[in-house]
Formats: sequence, structure tokens, C-alpha cells
Amino acid sequence: MVDPVNSRTTYTISEIEGWSEGAEAVYAILRRRRHALLELLNNIDESQFNAQSRCTDWSVHEVVRHVRDIANVHISMLDETEFPFGNPRSFSPKTSPAAWMRHSEGESVKETVDELSQLIQREGELFLRRVMEGSSEVKQGPLRRELHWSVFSTHTIWDAWMHERDICLPLGFDVPLDGEECRLMVMYTLLAASAPAAYSGDYVETAIKLYGSPDCTYRISHNNSHVYVQTGGRTDVGGDMAVILDSLAGRGPELSEILRTSSEAVRKLSLLRAVAT
Repeated sequence: MVDPVNSRTTYTISEIEGWSEGAEAVYAILRRRRHALLELLNNIDESQFNAQSRCTDWSVHEVVRHVRDIANVHISMLDETEFPFGNPRSFSPKTSPAAWMRHSEGESVKETVDELSQLIQREGELFLRRVMEGSSEVKQGPLRRELHWSVFSTHTIWDAWMHERDICLPLGFDVPLDGEECRLMVMYTLLAASAPAAYSGDYVETAIKLYGSPDCTYRISHNNSHVYVQTGGRTDVGGDMAVILDSLAGRGPELSEILRTSSEAVRKLSLLRAVAT
């Protein structure tokens, strides 16, 4: 997906403290990924929108509708306005996104893409406003963990990136990432995969080597009740970056099959598949 890049000693993403590069760096990546997504959507034809995506229950258009719905949720968090889909306490990452689709049944591709484009403009404005305010607010995130607001936003970027892959890979397109984008997506995927085990305080403690990633190795740990991922560390397991990230997000083989181990850390990291897919 990306060639390794030169990195400094360590990078960290923490549930409560955010990304070590700061919210401004998250903002820059959000804007680049959103631009890439809109460019993709403006360059595929009607028949491709009707094609099957990598999500077994959704067409390409339905995936885009979902990404638009998540943009709405993201904006409600950034602007502190009413949650757009009922009671946020009833949100389930496994079932709610499909239920939300009923709100846009019969919508045309143009209507979806036009609204998404408008939402992306508003999203960027609100994100930049929070950056300029120096906000350190903590919110409950989509995976029921308390998150720095910019990590909540990182979940939005990650969700859209994974779904962009769900669109592109069946159509034979690549989803290129630059070094910083790739680093953030790798580190957030590992953070998200660590969340379900943390619900009960059964935290993941491991280090993993991801071949083809910007930093090669990543350590997952926690500080009191807050999970973090940091570059570097002596690795316990390893494999191809794209294959492992897909597996953690519920695409492709189980992680134990890929890594050929059923260690306790692998079992815990695999729980995200059951929670969110």
C-alpha cells in the first residue's frame, strides 16, 4: 500500500491524549482522505455504483450512503448538536448502520454524493474550529470507549478509509496512502481492535510487526484504564500490513489463521470482528 517512510523515534495514539502529532495533523489527513474519496466518487459511473462492494450486504452506493451517515454523526459530535439517528445510547456498531439506511431508501447516487460533499465542507470547518480552540474534550466513541475528540474523528477517517477499500478493491482500484495517512490508519486500527477486550479491563498487551507499514512494529498497551498504541517494541507476532488490518476490521481470514497462532493477545484483538461486523 505504501513504501516505508523515515520516522522519528516514536509515535503514539492514546484514547485520551490523542495522536502525538496533534489534532492539526489529524485535520490534514481528514482533508486529504475526504478529497480522495470525492475524487473517486466523481470518477466512477452509474453501473459501478450498483456493483457489489466488499461488504456482502451493500452495493457501492449503499456503502457511500453509510459513509455519508457517519459524516452526519461526526458533525453532530464536532458541533455538539443532536445525534442524527435517534438515541445515541442505543447505538450498536454491529446493527445501527444498517438500520440508518432506511432513512435514505430510494435516494439517487447524485443526491448522496452531493450531500456528502456538502457535509465534508461543514465537517472541515467544525474540525478546524476545534483545533483552533485547543479543545481537549473527551467523548464516548463509537466502540463505547472514552476518546479524545480527535480520536473520535480518527475513527471517522478510519471507517471511511476501510469502506473506500470496500468500494475500490472489487472494482480493481487501489487506495494509495501517503506515509502519515498510513501510519495513522495502522495505529488507529490497532487501537480500535484493542477496545472490546478493554470493556472488562482485560487489556491487550502485545507488540506486532506489520510488513509494509511505515514503522514496521507497534506496541499495544494501557496506562491505567486508557489504551494506547506506540511505534517500536520487540514484536511477538507479525504479518502483512494490509491483510492484518483487513482481518482486524472483519475482512478476510481470521487473525489466528493469518498469524498461525491462537495466543491470548490474538484472541483479544480478534474480538472487534464480533463487535463491529
